[in-house]
This record gives sequence, structure tokens and C-alpha cells, in this order.
Amino acid sequence: GDVTSVVHYVDSKTHTLATRLPIPLQAGESIVIETVDRGPTEFRYSVATAPSTHSGVKLVTDYREQMGPGTDSTMPFFESKGPTQMVSMVEEITDGKIADRMYLEGDEMIRTDGMLYPLQLGTGTEDYFNGGWYFLGAHSNPMAGQPRFVVKDPSDGWSHARFEHSLYRNHIADPVVGRSGIRFGFETGEFGDYTPIRYRTLVFAYAFSDLKPLNFYKMPLSEVESSGESAEAAVVSAVDAEHGQQVMTFQVRSTRGRSLFRVACQANQSPAGIFLTRSYDAMMGDQEGTVSVNGRLAGMMFEAYANPHRRYAQDAIWLDLLPQDCTSGGVNIEVDSTGGHAAWTEVGYEATLFTGGASHLDSGRSP
Repeated sequence: GDVTSVVHYVDSKTHTLATRLPIPLQAGESIVIETVDRGPTEFRYSVATAPSTHSGVKLVTDYREQMGPGTDSTMPFFESKGPTQMVSMVEEITDGKIADRMYLEGDEMIRTDGMLYPLQLGTGTEDYFNGGWYFLGAHSNPMAGQPRFVVKDPSDGWSHARFEHSLYRNHIADPVVGRSGIRFGFETGEFGDYTPIRYRTLVFAYAFSDLKPLNFYKMPLSEVESSGESAEAAVVSAVDAEHGQQVMTFQVRSTRGRSLFRVACQANQSPAGIFLTRSYDAMMGDQEGTVSVNGRLAGMMFEAYANPHRRYAQDAIWLDLLPQDCTSGGVNIEVDSTGGHAAWTEVGYEATLFTGGASHLDSGRSP
């Protein structure tokens, strides 16, 4: 079908495909186009070259063809280990049950940087691809669409039909950023156990080799100084993600004050920044705190989301560092929640120091 987006253009009448997706090439690398059957096919093409803007950047593609696992879990569509920015996904869904499209209830779960909690927990496959009502027809928009929708045996109001979907989503305005890797998966159906169903997925991402982790630190509550009123309690809960996850017990501090801790670093390391992760209790929403580095305002953490049933959650922030921040052998981090609307909760913090080209990745959190 025809597609017109900010990245790709397809004209089915003239059999034309045009893409603006930048592909960084290293010395000696080449681009190869192959047909599915490897048979003789005529191609006419043109390529525009541009000067390199960043060193150490590669285009990464991940193609997978897999059947639904039939268990309460997510099915992985993309995984990376290093600094990565995911920008686009193409997906085909086929071979479902007769007259049943409950596979479109499958939620996407995007985890980054080794986090247990998904930074994006979706509400359905059709929502991820910016559709609705289970895709009643083909359509294409700049960022997402379904250029191909096939109903096999549409008689009797689709009561005997099977369906085929071809979908795309371009993460141009909202790139998925992971400085220590990305895990991107979908449930098949409401709980992940829908079967049979077949998925073919192709993900495009950029990998950055000059942003490297230096040190990792884990700060439990015993290493976090708290000023102001606070209280601690044990909570038994699962993580809000896969349906089949087991519960766990964790200690939580609730406070309306300032939380202070120190991250060790050496002056000769010259780290570019810190990726800071907070584990917390999602019982209450509207948790808000300003984050300072060595007394300098560095950003804000805010979570409107609340879940009183599965309470363990995580959020994160990137903190830029100045060359002089490590001269004293460590970085002092303060989270001030005195002006928040709700109590600030904390299970603990994790900090990863990075060196290199931090500016190559979006300095905010995504999604």
C-alpha cells in the first residue's frame, strides 16, 4: 500500500520506495538490496551522500520472525546492550484465530538501561501504532500507520475471517533512548498467552560506541541521608508489567524533605554525566522532586502515575556533569521534595557514570 511519512514514501502504482533514514557507513562498508527469493529483479536507485557528523555511530537493524509463546510473558522484538537510540519499527501480524483479533490487546513494554520496570508500559498494539477500534482499514500517517490490511473470508461480518496487518511506527519525535541497552517487547494478547499468532518485525536503531560506562553504584536506603519528616515500611508487591510476575518484599521510605547521597568519581576520569535511577513505591501519584548536583540544579523527576496494586516502580534521569564536578573525589546529589504535592518515596538509587559523547543521545528520558 501507499505510505507517506517523515521517513518513508511508497507509491504502489509506480512501485517506488524512497527513504530518508540516514545510514552511517564506515570505511569499506556497503549497502546491499536483496529480493526475498533472491531471483533476478530490476532495480533503479539513487543515493545521496552527506558528510559524517558523528564518529562511532552505526545503523543497527533487528529482524525477527516468531510465533506467540503461549505463556504470560512479552515476546522480544528488539534488544541491545550498549548506548542505543531506537527510531523505527515495521511489523506484520498473521495466522491468528478465526474471527478473533484479541492479539491486538498485547501491550508494548520498553525497558532501558537494565531497569526491571518498563519506562513505557502500553495499552495495546493498536494504540502503539496510533490506531483504534482494532484497525478497520488501511491508513498511513507521518509517524505511524497500517498501509496493508487483509481480511481473508470477510463473509458474514468477518465471522469466519482471518486477518493480516502490516504496521509501522517512526520514533522521530520520541526516540527510545538507552545508554546501557534497550529491551523492547510485546505481549501477544491481553496476558501474553494468545496463540497461534505469527509476528515479523524489523527494528531500526542507532548504536553509539563512544559513550562508555565508567562505574556503577547502588545506594540502598542506609546510604541515603534524609532530612525532614519521613517514615519507613515494608511493602509486598509485584512489578506492573508481565501478568505472570512474582511478588517481592522491599523497604520503602516516604518523605517530604531532602534526600542526599554521594557518588564517588575521580577527577582524572572526567565523566560526561550520571544516569540516575530511583526505585520507589507507586502507591501515590504526583511524586515530584528537584535534583541538584553539587548544589547546582540539574533537573526534575515527576511521576503522575499511581498504582496501588502493583507498587514497585522505577524512574530515571540523566544528569550532565561539569569537568570540575569530580575534583573532590565524588559528586553530591540532592533530591528536594519539599515543594511536592505528594510524599516522595524511595526504595533506593542506582547511578552509572559515563564518559564520552553524551551529546549524541537525547539528554532527556524517553519515552
